[in-house]
Amino acid sequence: MKRAKITASALVLALLMALSVLLAACGKTGDDSGNNNGGGTTEPDAPTHLFEIDVAQAPNLTYKSSEDTYVDASVMTDELIIVYDAQKTVAAEVAEGNVTLSAGTSETANGKKTDTYTVTATGTGAYTLNFNSGEEKVETFTSDVAAVYPADPDFPMLSRSAMNVSDIGYVHDPVVVEADGKYYEFNTDNAGGDYGYQVRVSDDLIHWTKLADPAIKNCGKNDSDAKSVYESGKGGLQEVYDILKGDGNWNNSCWTLWAPEVTQAADGGWWLYGSWTTAFGSSHSVIFQCYSKEITGPYEFKDIIVYSYDGGGIWPNAIDASIYYDTDGRMYMAYGSFSGGIYSIELDPQTGLRKDGLRGNDLLKGSSKTQAERYGVSLVPNGYMEGPVISYHENVPVYTGDPKSYNAESYEYKDQYYLMGSSNSLSSDYNMRSYVSASPTGGFSSLTGTGDNSGNRVSGSFTWRTSDTDRSPSYEFFAPGHNDMITTSTGKNLIAYHNRTTFGGGNHFLFVSQYTFNSRGDIVMSPNRYAGETVRKVTEDEVLRISAGKYAYAAITNNRYDSTYNGGYAKEDMVLAENNVLKIGNTAVGSWYLYGDNYIYIEITGGDAALQGKYYGAVMPAYIESQGEGGLTVSCLSENGKNTLYLNSLV
Repeated sequence: MKRAKITASALVLALLMALSVLLAACGKTGDDSGNNNGGGTTEPDAPTHLFEIDVAQAPNLTYKSSEDTYVDASVMTDELIIVYDAQKTVAAEVAEGNVTLSAGTSETANGKKTDTYTVTATGTGAYTLNFNSGEEKVETFTSDVAAVYPADPDFPMLSRSAMNVSDIGYVHDPVVVEADGKYYEFNTDNAGGDYGYQVRVSDDLIHWTKLADPAIKNCGKNDSDAKSVYESGKGGLQEVYDILKGDGNWNNSCWTLWAPEVTQAADGGWWLYGSWTTAFGSSHSVIFQCYSKEITGPYEFKDIIVYSYDGGGIWPNAIDASIYYDTDGRMYMAYGSFSGGIYSIELDPQTGLRKDGLRGNDLLKGSSKTQAERYGVSLVPNGYMEGPVISYHENVPVYTGDPKSYNAESYEYKDQYYLMGSSNSLSSDYNMRSYVSASPTGGFSSLTGTGDNSGNRVSGSFTWRTSDTDRSPSYEFFAPGHNDMITTSTGKNLIAYHNRTTFGGGNHFLFVSQYTFNSRGDIVMSPNRYAGETVRKVTEDEVLRISAGKYAYAAITNNRYDSTYNGGYAKEDMVLAENNVLKIGNTAVGSWYLYGDNYIYIEITGGDAALQGKYYGAVMPAYIESQGEGGLTVSCLSENGKNTLYLNSLV
């Protein structure tokens, strides 16, 4: 694909870099802003009178070792594009790090100058570029060169029988926030700690440390302790408890807090949005807001946002809050769990409370406000969906040509809001789904059309083990879901979700996987745990030779693992052969085509009828745990959005 347009992940980084440069030009230093921090650095002594430089495209660089002879050198090279005042002159240079820089084209239009540079990696690690105007340094740009394939990340060890891994165990409904150069994870109250939301911290999104104190104090250590604390009137969320206690549906069965969300407040502190319900499975629930100066807490109650007391039906269940913003900076909260589906309420970005001004008695029983006023707008009227999260991606490339006859000019570029949620039973057939819209407040659709399980299938239950006696890896992906979507300051798109390690049950663990887009602009997720890899250009020679074209594969064709393809187990006889031939064993069953930077199209016309169809996906580097080394993974969505097909390279 000709990179006249910027990919979604790179654009996020570019916009953040531009913001960092603009703040520097205004004499301000960058600050942490939640999920998406600026990727560049601002020098403490940066001049305040110089002009703005917009990093319109940030390079995405990886470096291959000498033994990776099948990896084309093009994966080490990418373009840097900067835009600035046409009356100025800027020169870029390497300040430090393993890259080289060469100037390319320079164009002037509409009072702006656009300079293109070629950046080539000569090794891995951090690097810094300086932008100079005359003898003065205007700004710096800092990023990293990743390895072509991730090395062994020393994952926390899991097993089918492991019920508690302190760093990632007992995690349900995770949300991840980037701040202060670290990542913070909050999750539903679950076994293994005080109530009030567990907090974890990580430097790399792989290894996590659970903090001793919960985010909200005085919520109880267990059910009986929580009951005692709140009945004495001393609970950390006493106001919320009092509302639920008087609801008429409270039955002392649910003392835990559900599905937190954390986002930066207007004053630089942090807002935590949480939910509490009258009973497990009840639709009588409250979403509340708390505040803390520090991201780790302690958070103190401020107000309630929505209270669902209408008994479900077409109306939502007020849990599972998720904050998102539109391109004009308007703030919204998506929420909902089954019942009437997913809804959205606009918030005031200065206070984090409702934009419509509804407070107190407006939201309680006896209010004169209508349900429509109290609940906001419906996004997905699907009673089988919960745990919404919405992420905006700009300039997503959508290929309009024939994958079998690639035309680099056949692209449209779309600005889109992606909504993900989870469907079905948490204990048996939970699975992640996605929708897309050009609007933040409506029009969300998928390839599957309407129905109980509408939404493109991002993932469901499967395993890379080939049978019940196979122990590599030592766990399954069972009932994965209730995810968060994170775009890091380095432009990586990641999904954090809970996952059970054994078919049929087991505790929830924190998993993180990378996601990207196929050529139709659909979300596709790596079917492996994140190991620090970078989505990059992939060549056909690499696909053919990294494992002699041999791949393990798993297809998710049903919500229940035991009803899906091959009972959820993987097979290891797929071959991506030369001349675009796709084989199962020695039998040709279809074709495959690599196009653009890393798009793949697979068409299966023969062999097992359950696999037959057209699939659109992406090829990504990954650490393949069953192989014990880095390789390639393929994630595909079927043409109708109902099935996923995953491949992992074999050695």
